Amino acid sequence: MTYRCGLWIVGTFVTAAACGGSTAPAAAPTPAAPSPLPPQRGIVSFTGNVYDSAFRPIAAASVAVVGGTQPGESAVTDSTGAFGLAGEFNTATQFRARKDGYRDAVHPWRIGRDFFFLVLNGPSLDLSGRYVLTTEADESCTELPPDVRRRSYDATVSPNAFSTFPSGTTFIAQLAGPGLDKYFHFVSINVAGDYVYFDMSDNGIGEEVEDETYFNFGGVGGATATNGGTMISAAISGVIDYCVLKADNGAFYPCSGTGVLTRIQCSSQNNRLTLTRR
Repeated sequence: MTYRCGLWIVGTFVTAAACGGSTAPAAAPTPAAPSPLPPQRGIVSFTGNVYDSAFRPIAAASVAVVGGTQPGESAVTDSTGAFGLAGEFNTATQFRARKDGYRDAVHPWRIGRDFFFLVLNGPSLDLSGRYVLTTEADESCTELPPDVRRRSYDATVSPNAFSTFPSGTTFIAQLAGPGLDKYFHFVSINVAGDYVYFDMSDNGIGEEVEDETYFNFGGVGGATATNGGTMISAAISGVIDYCVLKADNGAFYPCSGTGVLTRIQCSSQNNRLTLTRR
């Protein structure tokens, strides 16, 4: 979008008749009309990534301009799902991402990177139901106490009503247990066919395992479900955080607050989350 600003200053002169004659203002000069500015056009970019509904990059997808001044102009995504287009785009320009086997997605031009999520034409797993959710630490996390290396929780999985993803592709697992944190007891789940993606980058699992002793499990990862979704076991890239406090420090995330006596963190790409249907 182009913004134009202009400022005109017009001077006014007054003359007076001599020897007692009457005075009258002279007509102000009429300013010349400004010359119209030439149309302002500039090359802008439209970049982003194309993923499926389980956050896997889609290679060789087409992203094409729909309408505008360059209809049909297109780019093809690389192995990471990334694409880039340059042209005379504005917020009225539409772009369509397309790949065989998926439903098309259409977005308007926007500043910054954009992300298209394509949904498979066929059905995806319905994960709704009751499960046991188990977390396991990577074998390399030897400093963690035995009682937090493996934890299990009752979990109820239901469609995520607050997600912007299409219906049938996104769920939320709500965990139950006496020591679970009132906020950190959810796991976001996305599906594409029989592939399941767990996202604990924003929420994750927080638990007071003993008085003033806390356990947190976070990260992301996915896997293909077995036996129609009765069990999904995924490697999780993330961090396990364990701490012992002198006393409740009232912090939203206790291990990062004051009064920590012991803190152990284990970052790994091979922590594990397993969801087993009851």
